[in-house]
Amino acid sequence: MQKQIFCKLLYILMMTLWTVSMVDIIIKNEKPGSILHGTEDQLLFLECILDGVNTGETIIWIRNGEIVSEGRHGYALYSFIPTKKDHLSEFSCEMHDTLKGNIKEKVITLDIKYKPMIDFNLTEESFFIKGETKTLCCSSDSNPSSATMWLKNLKVAEVVHYKTNVCLTLMNISDSDSGKYSCLAENEVGFSEQEINLNVLYPPVFVEEHKIIQFGKLGEHMKIKVIAHTISSIECCHIEGENRRQKPPDIEIIHKNTTPLVPDTDITTKELEITFSFTVLQTSDFQKYKITVCNHDGNSSCIVELKPMKTEFETPHALDFDVNLLSLLTIILLVAVMVFVFLTRKRNTRHNASRVTEGITEFADGFPIPLNHAPEKDMRNVKRGGETSYSH
Repeated sequence: MQKQIFCKLLYILMMTLWTVSMVDIIIKNEKPGSILHGTEDQLLFLECILDGVNTGETIIWIRNGEIVSEGRHGYALYSFIPTKKDHLSEFSCEMHDTLKGNIKEKVITLDIKYKPMIDFNLTEESFFIKGETKTLCCSSDSNPSSATMWLKNLKVAEVVHYKTNVCLTLMNISDSDSGKYSCLAENEVGFSEQEINLNVLYPPVFVEEHKIIQFGKLGEHMKIKVIAHTISSIECCHIEGENRRQKPPDIEIIHKNTTPLVPDTDITTKELEITFSFTVLQTSDFQKYKITVCNHDGNSSCIVELKPMKTEFETPHALDFDVNLLSLLTIILLVAVMVFVFLTRKRNTRHNASRVTEGITEFADGFPIPLNHAPEKDMRNVKRGGETSYSH
């Protein structure tokens, strides 16, 4: 009896092992290399099918040691929306028996396509010093590889295909390098864009609007005014005369205007009016002055000369050149007119003399005598009215 029971159990075990050996696990849409393709943000189905004798065992999907789905009768389905993080993750489909343990399994790896993810080597708001050399790098993480480009103020600055790291080098940075830089990366899934504002820091810049020569009246109040542009705040401002004036004039800095340095960005430059006030002008105040203004990034200087205005109606120096030029043109015009009149009169005189010489004939005894053949002494005897006397 016991022998019969043992034989039956042995037969059942042998049949079970044979049945299992005849069962194959199939994962739908599996690619060579046990790869299953998917796309970011698109629903993905993981289907596990037992190909063979249906034993009624439990089929489960496992990820990272945790059961995510289970099924019976030879079929198990797991669906989810993958993200970039799911790329290269592993799932296993197992035919499971609570009494006998895992009997068979198959592991697949997900290949998830996702659009580029961009990263900079700089912060979104970066400041460079004028004259430096800097490198802007844009890293693109994507599957599959992407085409990447740099844009400056919406204009293409650099294009590179199929590289994960694209760098743009700025040599000897100047004011013109300020602006909005964008890194764009695109593949078959989509595209991404990141922006960075680049601010070039430089010392204050004096504009040409102020006059290098300014005028004042002796004994009266006077203000020297200059205009400067700066990005960062002014940290110092002073004036120094050639004669080392002991008492410096009062200084006033007025913020006149703020102008975008680059359109559609927060990068601005401030226009400052700097005024140096003299209470009462003295003779020693009329000299050249060196005006220096500095900010965090350096300093700049300009020279302004203060001259006395001798009379109330004295023409400022800025107009001297125009007045002198007008005077010179007037003189040239007068000389040209005089030369023209002189030449005209000379030409008329020659013309009249020619007509008199060629057209005049005199008569003697009723016969015409050409003047060019008459003796000089006879010419003196020619009288008007036809009377002629001869001298022999």
